[in-house]
Amino acid sequence: MRKVVRLTEGDLVRIVKRVINEQQQSVLIDVDSIPCIKHNFRFQVYKIVNRDVLSKFGVGSKPVLSKGNYVIIDRSNLSYPDKEYGDATIVSNGQKVGSFSLDKTTLGDEISSIIEKVYVDQGGDKFKIGWVFCNGQLYIYDILGETSKR
Repeated sequence: MRKVVRLTEGDLVRIVKRVINEQQQSVLIDVDSIPCIKHNFRFQVYKIVNRDVLSKFGVGSKPVLSKGNYVIIDRSNLSYPDKEYGDATIVSNGQKVGSFSLDKTTLGDEISSIIEKVYVDQGGDKFKIGWVFCNGQLYIYDILGETSKR
């Protein structure tokens, strides 16, 4: 049997605000693919939904999988208890366009857990993560895993 639930305008406003706040707290969302790319990914793809992170990329590249678009995560001073996750250097079309610290950030937490669980072992303390900007969204993926021969 169905129930009819009546909501006031205030109830709807509260629900919408709660959903928006939950979305803003997330930094990465698992997705199956990148909409602009016709590629079957072997590994998980993540969409970055935090606007502060997007602003660091100075995006404007074409939506293509490119060996020239990547982020280098330097984890040489990694410390989990202190939430020190290292630095990220952004490379676009083979040129360094910026860098930022992942220390004590939610993005650092999430990228660190992704590297530990998902990304192909790249050896050493530096990890390369590919990125694609598509339809106003930023996606990251395991660049070495996807470009290695199957």
